[in-house]
Amino acid sequence: MAVNPVKYTYTGIPVYRDGDFNLNHRPNAKGVIYTECPLGDHKDRKRRRLAVNLNSGFLRCLDPECCQCGLLESHYDRWKKEHENRYERAFNAKPILDHAIGICSPEVIRYLREERGFTDLSVFDRLGIKEIDHWYGNGGTGDGETARSLCFPFYLGDKILNVQYKRADGKKGFRHGDGIRILYNINSAVGAETVVITEGPMDCAALVSCGYENTVSIPNGSNSPVDCFDDAEPLLASVREYIFAVDGDKAGRMLKDRLYDKLGSGCDCYYVSFNYRDRRVDESRWFDAKDANECLKKGGVEAVRWCMDHKSEIFNPHVVTADSLAERMDDIFYNGLPEGVTLGLGEFDRYVRFMTRQLYIVTGMPSSGKTNLIDFWITRLAYLHGWKAAVFSPEKDPDAHFMEYIHRIVGKPAEAKHITYEKYTEVRHSLSGRITHLEMDRDNTIDQILATAEEQVRKRGIKVLVIDPFNYIRLDTERVWSESGAINDLLITLKTFAKEHDILIILMAHPKKTMETTDGRKVQLHLYDISGSAAFYNVCDMGIIVTRVRAKKNDPRHSHSYTEVYVEKAREHGRLGDEGTAYLWFSKKAARYAETKITGDPNMGLTVTESDMDYTDWSAVKPEQTEFSFLPEEEEDDVPPEDDLPF
Repeated sequence: MAVNPVKYTYTGIPVYRDGDFNLNHRPNAKGVIYTECPLGDHKDRKRRRLAVNLNSGFLRCLDPECCQCGLLESHYDRWKKEHENRYERAFNAKPILDHAIGICSPEVIRYLREERGFTDLSVFDRLGIKEIDHWYGNGGTGDGETARSLCFPFYLGDKILNVQYKRADGKKGFRHGDGIRILYNINSAVGAETVVITEGPMDCAALVSCGYENTVSIPNGSNSPVDCFDDAEPLLASVREYIFAVDGDKAGRMLKDRLYDKLGSGCDCYYVSFNYRDRRVDESRWFDAKDANECLKKGGVEAVRWCMDHKSEIFNPHVVTADSLAERMDDIFYNGLPEGVTLGLGEFDRYVRFMTRQLYIVTGMPSSGKTNLIDFWITRLAYLHGWKAAVFSPEKDPDAHFMEYIHRIVGKPAEAKHITYEKYTEVRHSLSGRITHLEMDRDNTIDQILATAEEQVRKRGIKVLVIDPFNYIRLDTERVWSESGAINDLLITLKTFAKEHDILIILMAHPKKTMETTDGRKVQLHLYDISGSAAFYNVCDMGIIVTRVRAKKNDPRHSHSYTEVYVEKAREHGRLGDEGTAYLWFSKKAARYAETKITGDPNMGLTVTESDMDYTDWSAVKPEQTEFSFLPEEEEDDVPPEDDLPF
């Protein structure tokens, strides 16, 4: 039967009678004896090994399933005399490292095992990590309370230049000392050729426990300035390879980029994603983890080592290799090349699909319905696929423009005689979360527009940016001496922005004014007819010409009006669509387009077959969230080495 402690110290350490243990064994040179553990139930009697330090009085079971710790009663008074004054100081006094003790209290051990996933606690002794009661003052986490904490010392040689306190009660909270901000565990990097960098000391301890001894941590999480490497440069002279094992969130990815900018010029750099996808095991065991410590908790040492073995090399952003695109290529391997989404318009869907990371150019003669068609596209994308849009349309008053959107969404005019005020306000509210209007000043520079669009990408997650029309953008002709050169530069800027932010950009541009023959007949437009530059054809991914064919009285050849959508260029055949012509008809009642089929000879007469118009309320339809993914145990020894003991 397990023995019970006589009492507990004020630090939570249990105190046991000396007679509860068989101490009649020969100690080793460090005063440590090994005896049978009576502190807990042991399934394997061979692992009931208790280490007792006769010099300090501390004891610990070596069975990972037990790991009970305590203090011999005969040593309690001496221990209390040595530590009492320090622990009874006012909590407002800033504790220092000599207040701390080794990892021995049951609650801290439980925290490290259950909350943090550590099975081998010897790593904390090797790193000099201690327990301490730390005061978290007003304004910090805990709002003025003392909590049992882990104390991480920042060594440089044998000197402690700073400490970090981390709560060990399951609550969030950490504090830095007032010392010098240096890399944690910097001593391990001296003379090493490969160094792992983490975002915090706990992640550093997790990787060290998995065998990655040459692991350091930046001092202050993802917000740490990378100039902390400047002072450490002489110590890192032998490093040839860095492994960034930082968090997988947005802040961690930004830190990774800063680290690469700082360290990548002279060394090979790698990035570790702690998403466990070992195909040797059942998929039910796969998981995603934010950092090394979470990976250790979820999957143990095996999972951490697998993730470290599958690190990805980080390349200069201006240099692309197959490995640098591994995540996107893996997605293609399993799921095939992504295809653009469609609008459900029959033959039109064959020619025009919508995909992010692309630049679409739309042109057409005045009053051909270009803006109306683009507005229909983005409204359909918003309510069918959940694609949010931002629209720069200076020719449109925002209030009237939004009323047109509501008309299109409901399928009825946004007027009191057609819909209720409740429906109007409901759709207006839903529209506010899907489509935004960009209002610029009279300068209308592309830098200004894209800066606002970038903010919308970050805050709202927009997937489409519409610029309608192009001629409202002020060209930078001072930097680029010719108009055509300025247009080419601007279009390349737009295309680069679309790729970097994973959005679709739709740009409407007017053609040249004179597009008629001497006999008054209109001719077929081309992208080269857009005023200013041939770059409109050369740079775009999709080039579309819109033409409205109006019905003529007493002319049987043109008895119906329809819209001709001619795709002159489709860079990605099949995925984005195809080159050719689709025909649509427009309903003023619904403010929507539907498929139509044209047959016959234009000189002899045409037959226009109109499909059924969709009059459903789009706001009542749950959108399909279509996204493109660019973004796959060791046994312990019965008795560990003496260096693994806490004394």
